Amino acid sequence: MIYAYKSIGNVQTYEEHIQEMLECWEKIGKKYQKTLERTLKLDVEKIDFLIKAMIILHDSGKCTEFYQDVISRNEAVERYRHEIVSAYLAYEVLKGIINEPYLSIISATILLHHEPILMGCVSTQRERGITLTDIRGRIEYPKTGYDVGVKAKTLHHEFNECFKYLFYKHLSVKLNLDMDKIDLDSLIETIGKVIALTSLSGNDSWRQRMRSMVALLLYILVVCDYYGSKSRGGDEPRFVKEIEWEWGGNI
Repeated sequence: MIYAYKSIGNVQTYEEHIQEMLECWEKIGKKYQKTLERTLKLDVEKIDFLIKAMIILHDSGKCTEFYQDVISRNEAVERYRHEIVSAYLAYEVLKGIINEPYLSIISATILLHHEPILMGCVSTQRERGITLTDIRGRIEYPKTGYDVGVKAKTLHHEFNECFKYLFYKHLSVKLNLDMDKIDLDSLIETIGKVIALTSLSGNDSWRQRMRSMVALLLYILVVCDYYGSKSRGGDEPRFVKEIEWEWGGNI
């Protein structure tokens, strides 16, 4: 079993988290459909596919032996940032299914879906922004100890079957998936390429378009992620109350 969240007396499987997020997308999709069509320049079916694929893969970086071990013991994750690994895994899983620039846009959106936490971690090292060296260190040495880096690069034994199942159930896609480890050099190269394509390359018009698409998808992903976390219990983030106010309490 792969877990999205696990604490004493409170458990949410990965599948349950994704299911609740997809329910949220069904609730809010029509509200943003025209904006999505205008910004992404895609039809309704392609937008729905893209967003569902993004939702399914957005926490895939939690599906490592390291992350699952740590949350099962109710310990702090420390340096490891699952969204970095998730961005890479999403790119790898989708690169034969979704074309550029949408492939990099999905990856960039996933990379940023916990941006305040990620940049807070970076700021403690007095960096102005996240670096590829920092990314490497967070996966190579995610926690004190010399052996945990191997587990941070090793996918859970149910990873392939989990995502094959989710893609077939929600997107009617039969994935040809056979991944067991994360190649760190490939991850660094991919994340660098994604950042370059969505933030640095092209002219001002290109960069504005890329950032607009990422920003729109990021809002939808964050909203769905919060909604998909409500069943875990505990105090709701203030952002959730603002979302409920925006939609008149109907979410």
